[in-house]
Amino acid sequence: MERSLNSEAIEVAIKQRLNSLTKPVGSLGKLEEIVIALGIAQQKIYPDISQRKCLIFAGDHGVTAEGVSAYPSEVTRQMLLNFAQGGAAVNVLTKSSRTILEIVDVGVIGEAVPGVSSRRIRSGTHNFLKQPAMEISELEKAMEVGASFVDQNFSLFILGEMGIGNTAASAAIAAAIIGCAPSEVTGSGTGLDPINLKNKIAVIEQALLKYRDQPQSPQAILARFAGFEIAAIVGFILESGKQNIPVLIDGYIVTTAALVALEINPAIKRSLIFAHRSSEYGHKKILEYLKVEPLLDLQMRLGEGSGALVALPILDNALRLYHEMATFESAHISQNN
Repeated sequence: MERSLNSEAIEVAIKQRLNSLTKPVGSLGKLEEIVIALGIAQQKIYPDISQRKCLIFAGDHGVTAEGVSAYPSEVTRQMLLNFAQGGAAVNVLTKSSRTILEIVDVGVIGEAVPGVSSRRIRSGTHNFLKQPAMEISELEKAMEVGASFVDQNFSLFILGEMGIGNTAASAAIAAAIIGCAPSEVTGSGTGLDPINLKNKIAVIEQALLKYRDQPQSPQAILARFAGFEIAAIVGFILESGKQNIPVLIDGYIVTTAALVALEINPAIKRSLIFAHRSSEYGHKKILEYLKVEPLLDLQMRLGEGSGALVALPILDNALRLYHEMATFESAHISQNN
């Protein structure tokens, strides 16, 4: 068992180990930064991510009634059926990366899907243009659901989401927290044409105006605009940070949840690794606001944890090099003085 050290001491110890390996100092670039980030997240000199789990939280959004998505709400449940049958991108990627997958229904419209964990708060949120998406009590329940899935048997979590309408919810949340115009964080989502994209932006603008004189705490903003799946992800991120379990953050929706979680507790930033920069309009804005540089930029915007799972082998390789390379001393190689 490793002795208890603070983050600064862990970073120093990891750098010493990295610098002792048979390579020029710093020559592994960002891979060395990944090892340090994982060590600080787990509070360990020798981090390990061999036991990993991908969680997809799902929920529907009342605001889809305003034409903010190219797809109807029933597609959320249809995709859960696809997940349960093993036919989605996340199924392929979790299988290839030896990652356990669990789908959690926090608020999907329609009958429960066999093979999906049902922790439903309600069948979809309210239309936030008409009234807050959820009550504060419902928000608290959704966050508790998310937190309850943090499990010390795992050394890394990958988060994803599914919910038609959740790019509109995320854009409203991001605009409210960052203080920018909705047009700066609102994209086409699942494929809106230019006319419907203008409508989507207008809906978010109207909603922000509707609540401009209301409390603007992160929790209030979340209850006002989020889906139950986004609220659950916020709760999960906050709890995983408390338990020193790193989380690989996916694209726009999960990053928006991370934005809220960091507004509530900035200290948990050490537990988060941002996997990729989505091509979904607005993701770049949030990443810049958070002052983080993601690992990849592959122009992805699928969601469901796919970008994070594509980045996962990079973390694996960084740790393999750190754990398995010989040191100058063990290999009897002279170091450069």
